[in-house]
Amino acid sequence: MGEQATRKDICPLVNNPLRECFCFETNSRNAEMALDFCGANYRECRIYKKYRMQSGVPHHGNVGNQL
Repeated sequence: MGEQATRKDICPLVNNPLRECFCFETNSRNAEMALDFCGANYRECRIYKKYRMQSGVPHHGNVGNQL
């Protein structure tokens, strides 16, 4: 099939999502958002951006290990 996603193609918060993350509780209302923003486009996610700003985590840092 297609290329397998690499670790850097997935939001670092996926392994330990915040309550407001789209992947925290995926349903038919937010599935498209979860696919878009919990995958390769996570850098554009408002939730990720807000977390990064509040926590001082660098854009390229491994956020999941810092929670």
